[in-house]
Amino acid sequence: MELTSGQARYLLAVYHLGLGACGVRCADIARMLDVTRPSVVKMLSFFSQRCLIARERYGKVYLTDTGCLLARCYARRLEKVERMLAAELALTREEAQLAACALLDVLPERCFTQGEVPSA
Repeated sequence: MELTSGQARYLLAVYHLGLGACGVRCADIARMLDVTRPSVVKMLSFFSQRCLIARERYGKVYLTDTGCLLARCYARRLEKVERMLAAELALTREEAQLAACALLDVLPERCFTQGEVPSA
């Protein structure tokens, strides 16, 4: 399953905030990404329909096994591009993160390991 860079940002936020098997609240995701709560709710509905997350009603969100695999895949991709950008263009870590996230949409699949993204 391929995600847009925006969708990947949300999934990675859930992944990073939820490390340690604790659930994630919408408010925490909104704060991390500097977006509105309704934006988070809309994206979480998208993820829920694709079985990437499990939600408690009015509660916390958890990645499913599929969601976790996909998030790890995108985290590896993002890290690879971040390292390259930081090294080649002398960007700060924050600048490299933003640029790498934007590039995920447009970089061809061949830039990454074949078969890295699991299909859901």
